[in-house]
Amino acid sequence: MIVFLFTKLQLVYYPSREEEKKQKIALKINASNFDQFVYNFPGNLLLTDGVSYDYYFQVFDNDVLHNFKSSKSTVYSFRKLTQDEIENEQLQNQEQSIKALDKSLEDMMQQDKTLEEISKIQKEKNQLNWNDKKKLEKFLKKQKQQEKMMKKFSNELKENLENYGFNVLMQLQNN
Repeated sequence: MIVFLFTKLQLVYYPSREEEKKQKIALKINASNFDQFVYNFPGNLLLTDGVSYDYYFQVFDNDVLHNFKSSKSTVYSFRKLTQDEIENEQLQNQEQSIKALDKSLEDMMQQDKTLEEISKIQKEKNQLNWNDKKKLEKFLKKQKQQEKMMKKFSNELKENLENYGFNVLMQLQNN
């Protein structure tokens, strides 16, 4: 019985359409019958900002007679964003958060009107009927949802602003 094991696993990457500039990185494998791995491209590779890269994984067996056969994965693509693109993306995220926050504030204003209406009904009646109670329950439920959304938008905006501030600080240090 012949057993073939993998002897080498490597990451191969290069700038898109420039395959002659291939770089190969050996990845660790286990000498067992079964192995799996996870790789987060680009990891700690130093890539040029604004350049698209293609990459794939290649594995080799231990078949000396057939010159160590290999197999390669699908070719994947990755583009490292430039600093300006990162900042623009963060600004767009901030803009979306602000728009969502504005929408949420409009909804809150509408809820205030509904609350006034419910208060007026309650003052006019000694006891709320079934429809009035349902309206109040619906209002309270919507208010809780609104509070959750406001917290979410607030956290997103805070995170975006912190990331933007960090990137601006890094850019100033690099200049």
